[in-house]
Amino acid sequence: MLCKTAYICISLPGALERRAFMKEQFSRLKIPARFFDAIGIRPGSVDRIPGYDSAKRLHRFGYGLTPGEIGCYLSHRAVWRRFLDSDSDVCCVLEDDGVLHGDFSERVADIVMARAHWDFVRLYSLYRRGARPYCVTAGSRQLNWVACSAMSTLGYLLTRSAAEKLLIHTQDMMFTIDEVIDRHWEHGLRLLGDDLSCRIGPAIELGYLVR
Repeated sequence: MLCKTAYICISLPGALERRAFMKEQFSRLKIPARFFDAIGIRPGSVDRIPGYDSAKRLHRFGYGLTPGEIGCYLSHRAVWRRFLDSDSDVCCVLEDDGVLHGDFSERVADIVMARAHWDFVRLYSLYRRGARPYCVTAGSRQLNWVACSAMSTLGYLLTRSAAEKLLIHTQDMMFTIDEVIDRHWEHGLRLLGDDLSCRIGPAIELGYLVR
């Protein structure tokens, strides 16, 4: 069955160099991505953000979320809503500071073909502690279940049902967006990662993106 995949890149409107860098990659790799204007939060306005209780957050952690973290949180939620308003079956969400591998589209297509096995797949993770094999794609790509916090929203795939669940689960803002995604024991999503481990060098590489 044909599956339609949307590509959305989150980027601040004024991040011209980053946008130019991503546009070059999208053009070269023939990825039909669209930019989403990231939500910027002015310092001093965090207490007026719907869903964010700064006093509750401070009581639990001893420090609040930064304006950047709140903007990131709201931006990803807005992208999920945009995805659900479309006719796409899967969404590939990217941030504007990653380098895409040359066969990025083929890798994404391979994982999408195996979507019966997952709800959310990270294409980049800061941590892979506790990763264990979960399934193998038609292209012999191993997807891993990561029991511990993987962190990062640099690049990921999610289904429509995952977007619906995450929008409900993230209405109240207590954690950063990558932390709340990691809490699979609460939202119940099958949260997987790709089979490529890290390589430390001039840049850090995991999965399909280099930061």
